[in-house]
Amino acid sequence: MFFKEPKNKTSQRAVAISPEVVKTLKTHRMEQKKDKVALGEGYQDNNLICCLQDGSLINPSTVTKRFQELTGKAGYKVTFHQLRHAHASFLLKQGIHPKVVSERLGHSNISMTMDLCSHIAPTLQRDAADQLDNILFKK
Repeated sequence: MFFKEPKNKTSQRAVAISPEVVKTLKTHRMEQKKDKVALGEGYQDNNLICCLQDGSLINPSTVTKRFQELTGKAGYKVTFHQLRHAHASFLLKQGIHPKVVSERLGHSNISMTMDLCSHIAPTLQRDAADQLDNILFKK
């Protein structure tokens, strides 16, 4: 496995994460530190979140296969790329501004995001009409 440059300038970006995700990542990092101490010189410190227990690089296809096994057992058939779409759809459905969603996905422009999520537009239109109704008629 090797690391390569991102596709474009928006591909490398900072993305806000929730306090719960931060907590989970800190717990994971503590487990990695325990592994590092236990393995001593045998630990390969690549400073990665996703790696083998000895710190070495994990093959991306291994992660994909394991993810498919887990989601399959849960009754779902989903890919990592579909998770990107779901992430965008969930945020838009919750009223997050499309520009913010676009930035999180690393899209170079907002139209890419809106094209990707066009399937939820009718639902968003209904929600907008309902909210306007609530404002105008104080429901």
